[in-house]
Amino acid sequence: MMDDMIVLDAFSFGSVDTESGTSFNVLVTSRRVFRNIVTCARDQGQQLVCSTDGTYKLHFGGWPVVDCGSSAVFWDRNSYVHRFVPWLSMFVRIESTDAYRRMFGVTKARAALLFGLEGFLDLNASMASVPVRRAPGRPPNRRPALATESREEGYFNVDRLVRLFLQRLGQPLKWKVIADMDVEVEGDIESSMFIGQVVGFRLSDGVYIWSVRFTDGDLCDYEAEQLARAVNRAHEIDVSVTSE
Repeated sequence: MMDDMIVLDAFSFGSVDTESGTSFNVLVTSRRVFRNIVTCARDQGQQLVCSTDGTYKLHFGGWPVVDCGSSAVFWDRNSYVHRFVPWLSMFVRIESTDAYRRMFGVTKARAALLFGLEGFLDLNASMASVPVRRAPGRPPNRRPALATESREEGYFNVDRLVRLFLQRLGQPLKWKVIADMDVEVEGDIESSMFIGQVVGFRLSDGVYIWSVRFTDGDLCDYEAEQLARAVNRAHEIDVSVTSE
């Protein structure tokens, strides 16, 4: 269901060029891909950017395919990288400014209707950088909607986690964290890393607090940023943070 194709709109434009004829256009997406708008809007707020990363000409039929989405920064292999985040695709017989304007307009309308994102998308800003079609040929490999991020790039970014925890208080329940604790080894005190699990949360004096239980039974309290850093640290040393 999440990856079934959804047709958002189908439309046509008459072309001034009599040799080109009429331009037919279809906008398609899936539930999983279209919900990327919500993530982008949450991360970018009023600065949300809607654009395309270029167009590709299909081998069969010669129809261009236009991606519509946004760009985002991900943490991947110890560095930040810019990636395109798809929302939908447009199959178009003939590219035109009217087709792009319709695509951006439908995207804005559907996002407002389905997700309540009224005012987040600037149609004029989107139209300011309409790309040209890339050279004909085999299009680059695109990840199917069912594909997942093998390393969940950017998901465990500290700032992102803080926003996530404050918006969804129960999200980190049962997640793993890492904390340094002193242990006595043959009379000497050494610092060792221990894994804890988030077991509860509460509102205390206007501040949300999450409780973490460690293997020795100790219960420690964390505020949002402290918890985010502990989760991020666990992820950095390859602890399976979200598995039970």
